[in-house]
Amino acid sequence: MNAEYPTFDFDQVGFVTSDTHFGHARISELAGRPFKSVQQMNSELIRRWNQVVGPDEVVLHLGDVALGPIAESMPLTAQLNGRKFLVPGNHDRVSPATQSRSAVERFMPLYEQSGWTVLPEVIEGARRGLRLLASHYPYSGDTQEQDRHTAHRPIDHGIPLLHGHTHDRWNGPVGNQFHVGIDAFGYAPIPFSMIDAWLEDLRREDDEIVAIVRERTTGDETPLSRVAERFGIELPTLDTPALDDRRRGRAVTDGDDVTNAPVTAMDLVRRARDGEISEDDLVAALLTWQFEPQHRTRGLTDDWESRPNSLDAVQYAYTLDLLDEDAYRRIADRAWRSKAAGRE
Repeated sequence: MNAEYPTFDFDQVGFVTSDTHFGHARISELAGRPFKSVQQMNSELIRRWNQVVGPDEVVLHLGDVALGPIAESMPLTAQLNGRKFLVPGNHDRVSPATQSRSAVERFMPLYEQSGWTVLPEVIEGARRGLRLLASHYPYSGDTQEQDRHTAHRPIDHGIPLLHGHTHDRWNGPVGNQFHVGIDAFGYAPIPFSMIDAWLEDLRREDDEIVAIVRERTTGDETPLSRVAERFGIELPTLDTPALDDRRRGRAVTDGDDVTNAPVTAMDLVRRARDGEISEDDLVAALLTWQFEPQHRTRGLTDDWESRPNSLDAVQYAYTLDLLDEDAYRRIADRAWRSKAAGRE
């Protein structure tokens, strides 16, 4: 592998996260976090982190770890379990994108004293033999209308990228980018097993594309239906109604009864939240759902419910603990592989 960026051993990592913003008084307002004060947020982030990360685990943090009075907020992170690696974000005092060299040198000891090993802005390596990049910044996307710090972003050559920065409430992958920020994952680090599943999915898809190309070059015909089947896409028949019509007519299982009332994926999640349907019924229904393209929040507005049939509903259910990790991954995996999920 000819590395374009500084190399890193991703095989050692057990958890990944970003954008904790310890000590940032306004982040709950800006990003729609459910905390009443910055003190409550700090305590809850530490609790949730240590609930999932053990003392001997390795955690990769993709930037914006702490803000506010940095001499007060940074030492809080010493309470976090694990061996902690930091890829700097634009709000970190050790970021070459936003800080002078003298500032980076001045603040580096504070980060190191709090238990952080600071890495370059973009790192590259392999996870179980599959190539991977990580950066605070995505290839494209920002909390503002235009992408900032473009000179410090990785160049998109099609390599899978882990990133933070956007504070989007939707989770996980869009194309070859995977957003790992805490705002999308219950305000805690996520196990790297989720990244492994995504990378394996991308690898299988690449292998299938290669197989199709080989069939084409040898003169064999590959029917469209067979290609669609390989990618988990259900091709509509000519008389299939539009998505909005299908959505209005969907039946919902409610115990032993079937309700034909109009419903969205978010309606299902609310019904499960309120005890109207069981969690098992919710999982069964979402596993067959025809999702709209994933909602991408622009800015830090609290509008994640505005696309009630997108994967935001699945994320909401996961945040409410209505879905365990296995069910969440099965539902999301099916949606990511479907045409309706709008994989780019």
